Amino acid sequence: MVAKNKLADWLVEDNDAVRVLAGALAAKRGQIYGGSFAQALISNDLLTAVTHADKKTLKYLKEITIIVNNF
Repeated sequence: MVAKNKLADWLVEDNDAVRVLAGALAAKRGQIYGGSFAQALISNDLLTAVTHADKKTLKYLKEITIIVNNF
């Protein structure tokens, strides 16, 4: 729910983007071990994040990155 609300602030309502953000936030909090994309976001490794993102995630990379780094 938090991920959906945070993305809604950016006018993003895509379910896949919400799922990716939720996973990245959970990984950042240590609740799960995220995949390579989530770990790259957490460690602020843009090159790895971009190379591991799918088309839809790339579309919302800016919004997801800002939220993960500021939440």
